[in-house]
Amino acid sequence: MRHALVAMRAIVLREALRFVHQRERFIAALVRPLVWLLVFAAGFRAALGLSISPPYQTYITY
Repeated sequence: MRHALVAMRAIVLREALRFVHQRERFIAALVRPLVWLLVFAAGFRAALGLSISPPYQTYITY
């Protein structure tokens, strides 16, 4: 079991180093979720007619 964990750790470290050294891949991995979040947030806001306001100052009609 210990041998398997050591091998898995080596593979994870190797892949992490590859990931960090490939700048484009690293930046894309950070930016892509943010873009999706912005797109979905804008879409849901438009679909539901919600505006961003402090909590407990407005209510949502159903």
